[in-house]
Amino acid sequence: MLKLPSFSHVSTIFESSLNTVSWVTLTKKVKKAQEDAGKGDAFQEAKTAIERMSGRADFSGLRTLLKKRSAARALSQIWVEGGSLGDALFNVKLLMFLIEAQAPRLGRIVLINLVTIYFKKFDLLNNPSSAATKNFLGYYAGLLKDQLALLPEKDSEMDVLQTLKKNKDWLISPNAPSEVVSRTRANNQDLDDYLEQLGIRDIADGRFSDICRSSYYLETLKEIPVGAEDPVLHELQKSSVYSAPYEEGKTIGIAALEIMIDRATEAPGDSWEKMIFSIAGDPRISDRAKSYREWWTPLGSNRVQKVRSWLAKADLKLFLRAVEEYGFVSGNHELQRMFPDRKVFLEGLLSQGVIRNTRLMLGDTAKRILRNILDEDLNTSYVRLTDSQMSDKSVIYVDCGDFHIIEGSHDFKIWIYLNKPSELVTDYSTNDFTWHILTKTIPKSYWKTFNKSPVDIIHNKQWQSKVIKHLADNGVDLDIEQLFTKSGYREYLNKHGIPVVKPRVPR
Repeated sequence: MLKLPSFSHVSTIFESSLNTVSWVTLTKKVKKAQEDAGKGDAFQEAKTAIERMSGRADFSGLRTLLKKRSAARALSQIWVEGGSLGDALFNVKLLMFLIEAQAPRLGRIVLINLVTIYFKKFDLLNNPSSAATKNFLGYYAGLLKDQLALLPEKDSEMDVLQTLKKNKDWLISPNAPSEVVSRTRANNQDLDDYLEQLGIRDIADGRFSDICRSSYYLETLKEIPVGAEDPVLHELQKSSVYSAPYEEGKTIGIAALEIMIDRATEAPGDSWEKMIFSIAGDPRISDRAKSYREWWTPLGSNRVQKVRSWLAKADLKLFLRAVEEYGFVSGNHELQRMFPDRKVFLEGLLSQGVIRNTRLMLGDTAKRILRNILDEDLNTSYVRLTDSQMSDKSVIYVDCGDFHIIEGSHDFKIWIYLNKPSELVTDYSTNDFTWHILTKTIPKSYWKTFNKSPVDIIHNKQWQSKVIKHLADNGVDLDIEQLFTKSGYREYLNKHGIPVVKPRVPR
């Protein structure tokens, strides 16, 4: 990170001796001057006088006091130190007092302090608590440019103020971080190397540096291949980076998530998904949860739905693994026999792009089986099946837009709904289900809402044809070849032929 040596109290110092020094050397001189200063010197007396004025809320004598260079240094140093006093006194009115009192130009130490504030606070200068002036940053940048223009020319590449004077039109500007990043990338340079080349690496600290870095990361994120590993991903996963303010009220993390989600037309792969979820967590939680409000609400419902659709694939994968593994562990040959058809059917729906969302439900034994398979904790949102008769079972809810499926392992039927079954299924604050809720409460709620019952089908040899016929009769057109194994599809055609999809009736 870029580090600027901290200032403490600044004493009277011969400004003429500071004409051609680097920022590091200059700050060492200022530090040494502070250490040598006595409590009774002009600087300290001026600082005490300003503190008393603030305590009394009476600044009637400040204009006269600021004509002294020691007082100008004292006030600018109070601003640099910040805190309740520094923030309270940092405003347009006192800035104008200072400029007018020190006309035509500020002393070198005062200007250095004002430059320090610019790089340290930058966009925070527009915070209403520190300045009640709209676009205070723009005003402040203009003030600094005017002062740098008045600075006498010195032929020294080591003098940071001369560097700023030469580059003031773009470097002292509300758009400066974007310009720094643009020039860095155009030169194919490392950001620190470019700031070093400019001679401002040691001064460009604080919010200015943060914004440069975040802009650099985000611009890189816009260009690397979707799903690609890149060092920028590791930087953006640091809480100090992703939680930092960016612009328009966003954090850097929100801006990064917007870029990644918008760029990915489908699930982007492990590295990008890992970063998204390490920052924002799983979006399949209650929208009243703190983490949801902090991260997913600002991203908007379209992005949330897009990410949830990515997770459908992961949920299906876990569901199918649980079904398959339990068949082997239990020696349930019937479950093993049925598994390939169920797997192909669900994966066929996924490959057709009709699956919008899923909710995985696991009994305690099923969860333990999955954890043993994965050799790690389940890092996914799932509903717990709480009653003992569901302990070894896994169930999945599949939202296909035009229809909805609730399907489970073992002898759990496949339930087909032509509308959303119940708010219980889609309410992410509901984390526990029972067999009774899935097979009695939800179907009853569906009947009361739509005056019709779902179709429940036993997983026997005819279950696929029954599901396809029911959907076709209700206007759902699917590529049925993708829902069967090759041999199963030939057998289906021989028995039933191509299904006739009837016109859709409003539901």
